[in-house]
Amino acid sequence: MDLLKEAQAILNEDKDTKGYKVLFILEPTLTLHDDYYESEYMEEYSNHEPVCFAARSSDEITSISIAERRMDYIAPWAFTLGDDVMKLLEMQYEIKAMTPEGHYSLWRYIAGKNDLHSVAGVKAYMVYCQEHGITKDWLQNKLPYIKIPDIYDSNTWKPYVKNSRYYLDHSCLEGGENYVPICILDKFYPENTDVFAVATNGKELVTFHPKDFSMSREHAIQPADSQFHEIFIDKLKNGFRIDHMELLAHVMLWNSLPKYFPKATDGINVYLIYCKVNGITADKIRESTHMHVPDIMNFYNKPKHKTQER
Repeated sequence: MDLLKEAQAILNEDKDTKGYKVLFILEPTLTLHDDYYESEYMEEYSNHEPVCFAARSSDEITSISIAERRMDYIAPWAFTLGDDVMKLLEMQYEIKAMTPEGHYSLWRYIAGKNDLHSVAGVKAYMVYCQEHGITKDWLQNKLPYIKIPDIYDSNTWKPYVKNSRYYLDHSCLEGGENYVPICILDKFYPENTDVFAVATNGKELVTFHPKDFSMSREHAIQPADSQFHEIFIDKLKNGFRIDHMELLAHVMLWNSLPKYFPKATDGINVYLIYCKVNGITADKIRESTHMHVPDIMNFYNKPKHKTQER
């Protein structure tokens, strides 16, 4: 909190910024490297100093150099608060201090954006909120005059799902708006995130990468060139994690896995654990979809007996 008080004191010293409120202070971790900044076009943060932002309104923003007790006004057209903060978090900056107003600006950003970049940054921020008790009720109590969106609602907080829907709606894929993302997997590297998604229009599957849809869409979206269960298990085997799955994806897997994988593999075991943790059962799938599925939990957990040769 000392940094927060110091930053606010610097603002109060100048009559032009006396009405400003500190939003957040971010500090780089020791794992950052100059070549990473350069590759990510964030050279302005290569001095590895804490980054502090304050604002009086959405178009009156300043950054504060606490060490030099200096403020730099930022033109609104040159800075997108949510995008830049999430980018810094993705670059492994840590949140050192954040006011309720700062949290609100990010909650509004996450809930309102259909095309979220720096998804790893969004996830890092949401983990921070969970670890520090930053909830909708807490924020609403701190800011009773503002309606707080719920970024943990299933319809608003899933950034990859939002990116996928935006991607499909605006892609060159014929009838892209009729496709629904049914499975999204991600894999985190020290300085990058790989995302793999599957969508369907009810007749065919397409695979695509919703992380950076600003790149060439005509090459990014391709018809799935293999069976869904093969792609899915292969990704899990190679370290991908399940970020989002619709019940239709579970139906496809529960019907196909026993046919093609008589014994559980490492990837299948990862999926079975996911189902157990998230309460995905044969009864739930049948009740929710009115579709029959075999019970793969029993199938892979039952003891395998060798038949005696005659």
